[in-house]
Amino acid sequence: MKKLVYLLGVIIAVLAGCKRIDPSPTVSFVIDNTSSGSIKEAVLSIEGNGETYDLTHVATILPGSRKSMVTSLRNSREIREGQYKVSVVVDNGATYQKGFGYFTNGIDPTRDKTYTITVTDTAIDVKSGLQ
Repeated sequence: MKKLVYLLGVIIAVLAGCKRIDPSPTVSFVIDNTSSGSIKEAVLSIEGNGETYDLTHVATILPGSRKSMVTSLRNSREIREGQYKVSVVVDNGATYQKGFGYFTNGIDPTRDKTYTITVTDTAIDVKSGLQ
């Protein structure tokens, strides 16, 4: 009888622990265009182990505008550990790229935060903060 009660306790503990597993980890991004020109395209990707996987593409962000997005790392688990990367093409043809943050096992340890990507006339700045 003690073994049955113990086994039942273990099963309940395992099931309670499984409830906390996030089946679809997501990451939030905001792209802020503070430059004097339009952004023609922005690509958010992840890179690790010599591979790159695009998460999302954003077209046309006007000066003074921002775009928000939430993306899942669920389909990118073949890259087990790495960093995020943003590539931006502005209307004058210049391209800016920046690597930032990190994830492991397809989960971003900062998934309760939003990455704010600010594009200026000469560079990209990335900050993370609470959602």
